[in-house]
Amino acid sequence: MDCIGSSDAFKLGILGSIVRRSLDAPRHSLLARPPDGRQLTPPPRMTVRERLREKISTAFYRHGLLCASYPVPIILFTSASILACCYPLLRLPLPGTGPVEFTTRVRDYTVPSHEPQGDLGERPDWYQGPPVAYIQQVLVKAAVSPWDSTLVPVDVFRSPLGRVFSLLEEIRNHVHNDGSGVRSLEALCLQVTDLLPGLRRMQTVLPEHGCLLVSPGNYWQNQRELFDSDPDLLKTVHQHEPKGLHTSATLRGREGRKGWEG
Repeated sequence: MDCIGSSDAFKLGILGSIVRRSLDAPRHSLLARPPDGRQLTPPPRMTVRERLREKISTAFYRHGLLCASYPVPIILFTSASILACCYPLLRLPLPGTGPVEFTTRVRDYTVPSHEPQGDLGERPDWYQGPPVAYIQQVLVKAAVSPWDSTLVPVDVFRSPLGRVFSLLEEIRNHVHNDGSGVRSLEALCLQVTDLLPGLRRMQTVLPEHGCLLVSPGNYWQNQRELFDSDPDLLKTVHQHEPKGLHTSATLRGREGRKGWEG
């Protein structure tokens, strides 16, 4: 038997150990491993709702990251935006605030040129430019005297209100002569063409066409026949203004007053 050198013996020992480890290692068959379904089938398609939810989540995440990265500028910008949006609300009247009355030195529908400059600071914000229209108000005071025992409480209102129709006729027939010619009420009054949507329920009371002439006669369509045939005047008024007029049942001896404007 030939002698084996030390170098050959070392090589044979290493080779034997490699062969033993290779033979002793467990054998796995590639065909025995179950296939991975995720690698064989394509990913499912996302629905529109899922894509939208993912985009919203991404947007909220980026917004939160931005706010967390720059907290002080974001707080200042948000505060300034809130103040800018709420500033117009400071000019709104609070609940329960009465109407603002401002008296000017108007004479014959013209503003004097020598009006003091000190009044400019006292003017309300809405008083800008020339007036759009003028309201002419006529007050009628009447009383039933003497009081007869055959009269009923409703007659306190029937007699004064009955004068409205004759006064309306006089106002409609009024003419104005300003030097340039004679003009009727139709040429001077404010013309209306249609009611606002919020006033549709009162289209039987408010005028829809022609002069804006408002009076108690509107409750009876400005017809004296309807007024005379109405058995209960207060019920007709309460029908349109349920929270307006509250009258006691004992009206005997009291003075009935009714104002109207046109």
